[in-house]
Amino acid sequence: MYGDANSKFNLSIDWLERFKAGHGIKSYRRFGESGLVVMENIEDASPQIRAK
Repeated sequence: MYGDANSKFNLSIDWLERFKAGHGIKSYRRFGESGLVVMENIEDASPQIRAK
């Protein structure tokens, strides 16, 4: 009814990008560069941040 069940589903990158743009699908970075945080700096700055 909908084609061969054994056929491989194949999409191009362009098709996927157009689909995402047409449906408003976007990718966001929630927290950038989180691996570069030095924990000692955070511990030193915590009292100053809490005082505000």
